Amino acid sequence: MNIRALIAGAALTLLASPGFALVVPGTSSIYAVAGSTLPTPDGTLAPSIAVTAGQTLSLTASGTLNCCSGDPTYDGGPDGIMVAPFTSTVGVHGINNLSGLTGNSFLGLVGVFGDATDPRTSVSVVAGDLSFDATSPTSLSPDLWQIFYIGDGRDGYNNPLGTLLDFTAPTGATLLYLGFIDHGPGGAASPCCYGDNVGSLDVTLVGVPEPGSLALLAAGVFGIRLSRRRRTV
Repeated sequence: MNIRALIAGAALTLLASPGFALVVPGTSSIYAVAGSTLPTPDGTLAPSIAVTAGQTLSLTASGTLNCCSGDPTYDGGPDGIMVAPFTSTVGVHGINNLSGLTGNSFLGLVGVFGDATDPRTSVSVVAGDLSFDATSPTSLSPDLWQIFYIGDGRDGYNNPLGTLLDFTAPTGATLLYLGFIDHGPGGAASPCCYGDNVGSLDVTLVGVPEPGSLALLAAGVFGIRLSRRRRTV
């Protein structure tokens, strides 16, 4: 077997991008995870990506969403909708033992790190609510079951040249769930009303190599150099 080719192939695998991709329908409730479908009966389950604790990753998202049965007045993208009546800060109470979230855009892409168990039966302490806006930090280490804002994956509102955001999975995380927070009029309400959402987002995971992977790659490079050295002796 050609060791050099094997190591080179491993390097390409470790550093490949853009990586895993999936579609997140606008009806995906971030509170409908691991079978927790209630009390958001009109929302669908949030799709998920497998992760490991301590892994740092970034995501990019594109597409169009609409909160109101296709009315073009309320079209938005991954960063959410910021037209009246959704231009003021809104807050949603958490349910299903997941946190709430406050911020200044509506129906933007959000995520939560968790595992395959139902948080209603496995979580004893609900994580605190986070707030988000166009000046959110570019690096975030949320707690388990603490919902955080992703948007299009870059800082700033609808800024394709913004800095790529990165998120670190907490201890105990095996899955990253992706979805949305929706609610009725007035804000500061419980999540609801997903049934009239139209559209979807295409989300791509941009993996950051874990320390163990980089160490493996470094060991492979060292092995190639050692092999060359032995042949020249």
